[in-house]
Amino acid sequence: MADVNAVKFEIRRRRKMEDSPRDLAAAASSRSSVEEEGIEADQENQETSPSKPEAPMLDVQKWSSAVTATVAILFAVILAAIPGYKAWQYSPRQPGTIYDTDFWFLVQSSMMQFIGLLTVIVPLALSGTLRIQKWFWTWLLFGISFSCSIAPIPVYLYFPKEWSVTIAFLGSAAQTFVTLQALFVVQKQKTQ
Repeated sequence: MADVNAVKFEIRRRRKMEDSPRDLAAAASSRSSVEEEGIEADQENQETSPSKPEAPMLDVQKWSSAVTATVAILFAVILAAIPGYKAWQYSPRQPGTIYDTDFWFLVQSSMMQFIGLLTVIVPLALSGTLRIQKWFWTWLLFGISFSCSIAPIPVYLYFPKEWSVTIAFLGSAAQTFVTLQALFVVQKQKTQ
């Protein structure tokens, strides 16, 4: 039990140090009597038992779900490019027509991509919580995603089909990073 109290005290002390380093003296003097007894008992146990090397503690306070999501999204986008590479190998390298079923599937997916983009960007724009630098990247990625959701339709008709699919993929990737920006906003609001 003494170890648990000592760990809890250390976590509280570190959190206070991160919030305001000036309150370090106040954090040291704010120990409760239970924590004091636990620390004293732990010190006595350390003096009587042979010392064991302590395992390094992971700093889980700095690791967040936003970091995990960023790594997962980057990995998923790179992984999703592999089928695109295979599709380029088997593509006939000729433009499509409006009579192709793939053309209408492309129109459908472009519309859904645009709707998905709007459902992310409208709440972000109305929240007013993004800083200028994040706004720049959000709007840049929004512009890329928007243009890449519209451009594949005429590209399909006048250029080889694989170009339109590649442009649509780039738009989806940009939209994913706009969604990631929304995750950062939610994460920041949650910690405040």
